[in-house]
Amino acid sequence: MTLNFTTREIALALGGEISGRAVLAPGPNHSTKDRSLSIKVDPTAPDGFVVHSFAGDNPITCKDYVRDKLGLRWEPQKKNGVDPIRRMQERVSTPPAEYVYRLEDGTPYLRVKRTSEKQFYQSHWNGQAWVNGAPKGLKVPYRLPEMVQAARDGVMDIMIVEGEKDADNLAALGCIATTNSAGAEKFAPELAKWFKDRNVYVLPDNDEAGERHAKQVVETLQKVARSVRVVRLPGLPDKGDVSDWIEAGGTADELADLLRDAPAAEGPASRFKFETFSDLKTLPPAEYLMDGWIPERSVGLLYGRWGSGKSFLGFDWCLHLAFGLPDWHGAKLPGVPTDVLIIAREGHAGFVKRVNAFMQYRGISEDPQKLVFMRSSISFLDDAAFAALKDDIKACPSSDELRLFRGHGNGGSGSSGFEVRRPAGDAASVFGGWSGV
Repeated sequence: MTLNFTTREIALALGGEISGRAVLAPGPNHSTKDRSLSIKVDPTAPDGFVVHSFAGDNPITCKDYVRDKLGLRWEPQKKNGVDPIRRMQERVSTPPAEYVYRLEDGTPYLRVKRTSEKQFYQSHWNGQAWVNGAPKGLKVPYRLPEMVQAARDGVMDIMIVEGEKDADNLAALGCIATTNSAGAEKFAPELAKWFKDRNVYVLPDNDEAGERHAKQVVETLQKVARSVRVVRLPGLPDKGDVSDWIEAGGTADELADLLRDAPAAEGPASRFKFETFSDLKTLPPAEYLMDGWIPERSVGLLYGRWGSGKSFLGFDWCLHLAFGLPDWHGAKLPGVPTDVLIIAREGHAGFVKRVNAFMQYRGISEDPQKLVFMRSSISFLDDAAFAALKDDIKACPSSDELRLFRGHGNGGSGSSGFEVRRPAGDAASVFGGWSGV
């Protein structure tokens, strides 16, 4: 909004003075010498100006005070072309929908109020009245008493939707239906026990959030329910739901046909792969970075008693690879300088001496350019820290592909672990009885 007043005119109207780009003037109900009210012209502001009270006066009172001094009349601004007065009248005339979650015995537990503008407010029952805020205890599914009674009556089919209104509309068709509080993708694992041995039908909303919600429900219930099926209702508009489908003429008989024809949901991919001996015989031969010792694209473990010299041996391997030597005591090596990362939280004081001694013994004059050290501590059990480490390795300026990823340190475990890194972008891990970095 453009304010058709200059800062000089504002200063004169309010009995103030210009200070930089602002006007300092007496605040409402302050003396004429007061300068606690700041007014700045701002075309992007709803009124064309912004105020600030250094005395802590109410900003709305200050704006009304400035308007009055300037002879301006306040008019509510339309939002998205909608008259705000009309919008308020509609809100008053449309009371919020109310949904009550109950415990198994019917005791009120959670109340959800949904306004006409699709805002949701939760409150919990304290035994005598509703108190703002969700309950602190475990979550329960909507229409729980009906779910439990249906199971006692031998009705094991149950539908899961995204909203309480949808569950109520399905119940009006004679179905057992439920939902979870807080909306899509909030199906808590603690709800799973109520669906044990049930035939579950998930009816997602027709949008990406609905598909993600359906996937979450399937993954949560697949191990406890007798069966889980996802039912996609035909003819739904974008972001449409089962209530839209019912309103468009969908019937209980049509829904029964859709439930009967819905395929069983696919389970999550197995974490494990089982192979026969014949499968193993078809695998390609192992490739080695150091022939017979360090695998090219797999995990290696150097193991030995404490003080047996395994750290020196592993360090020697790393130097042979970094300097590009052709073999290690007869074991064939790539023969070209190979990128090596050594993670060593302790013992780094002797690294320079070891490398210098290695170079002197081998007659090498140039420092290794492919050898990288990291002396920071890291826990490989911390997924976030490990992911950050992988990203930093990919961004390491010294190499495009770190070929050896080595741990150094005893910690009383009797072993050191190392892993050959795949090309940048693949995962890296450290395995074995290796206890520290």
